[in-house]
Amino acid sequence: MRELFFVGGPDRPDLAITAFTNADEQISKIVERVTNKMLQENWKPPATATGNPDPGAFGKEFERRVWEELELVREKENNWRRYIPGLANWEKRWYTKVWIRKDTLEVVAVGKYPRGVRYDGLVQIDAMYVESGYVPKVGEKLKVGKILDL
Repeated sequence: MRELFFVGGPDRPDLAITAFTNADEQISKIVERVTNKMLQENWKPPATATGNPDPGAFGKEFERRVWEELELVREKENNWRRYIPGLANWEKRWYTKVWIRKDTLEVVAVGKYPRGVRYDGLVQIDAMYVESGYVPKVGEKLKVGKILDL
């Protein structure tokens, strides 16, 4: 059994997940697709100024690609697909790089790194899947009850 806990919020044992969800299916397929693509490309870390490879380069590139794919996922009536401009009534449910204040849960940035703020006291949620219709907004308190998966 997997449990979800939210920084700055109460423990939520009522949100324990015991079965695969639509979000689990989506992220697992995206991870598989990104992994296969990087293997097909025979991906190697780029050269650095020192000539030594960055030991975290693969993970950084993998994370970047997964986030990019999640940002493009759209859903409609439990179906999901990659976003194509012009899709009517398909909604975004995944949000990546969500930065919040630990003490207040105020959303500081969504989809990018915060600018013009101190990072101490902030926490980043790598990826979150939310209820239909919920859109986390900068300056508002994160509604943790609307988060279905992290």
